[in-house]
Amino acid sequence: RPFVSSTLSTELVVLNDERVVSALLGNRGAVIDEPAQHLIINAHGQVPRIMDALAIRSALPISVVERLVTRVTEQVSTRLMETYRISERHRELLQVHAREHLLLTTLAKNATPEMVTDTVEVLYEQGRLTPTLILRALCLGDLEFACQAMARYADIPVDNASRLLSDRGRSGAEQLYGQCNMPESLRPVFQAVMSLVRRHEYTGAPRERALFRNSVYAWGLGYLGLEGSVLGHDQLITRVLIYRPERPTGRRGRTRHRPLD
Repeated sequence: RPFVSSTLSTELVVLNDERVVSALLGNRGAVIDEPAQHLIINAHGQVPRIMDALAIRSALPISVVERLVTRVTEQVSTRLMETYRISERHRELLQVHAREHLLLTTLAKNATPEMVTDTVEVLYEQGRLTPTLILRALCLGDLEFACQAMARYADIPVDNASRLLSDRGRSGAEQLYGQCNMPESLRPVFQAVMSLVRRHEYTGAPRERALFRNSVYAWGLGYLGLEGSVLGHDQLITRVLIYRPERPTGRRGRTRHRPLD
């Protein structure tokens, strides 16, 4: 049909049928809103032809472009970068953060403390135990990984790092961050997430994780001035770690932000 409303498009997307989604994306008269586009990426992000078909649609939201640029073919990715003025450095950052998110979510499924220790050591030796990986682990509520990683960074026993990180005041965690010599530009993120840990008396237990992640998500939206956004949790964390907010501007106090150097 020549025209498909956004409501009908969403109904078709949630059918989760590759052929239906492909046909929908190929229909120039179909109105596919931002939430529906994210649903397509969530469900079909590993299907190149669908990702390429979504990427060539006009006037894509930047939140969608940021997810697509690491999933489509090189030719389509280059076109997206040119159209939406995404630098090669920005794309590289998005790729790194996507790999870090995959690593942590995969590790979190069935990892024992011993497996975490081995993984931290391997990552450290390979130069892949980055500050953003550690902070992403904290944002995901993975205190085990964050603690072991910070202990390795600071070259102190894990028990010592755990005591500092679980200090009910701010001084212990601040001391550990300093010992790790991590970037000052990321310290506000660390401070905010640790504040949430203390506020919710979060222990890292699986039953507590969903509530904690929701709290991190709500904080992140406010931190970036993106209240009401449809960003997913992983994409929001990536933005928190890539962008540095500037002081609020405008009547509603919206926060401007720029990429980290």
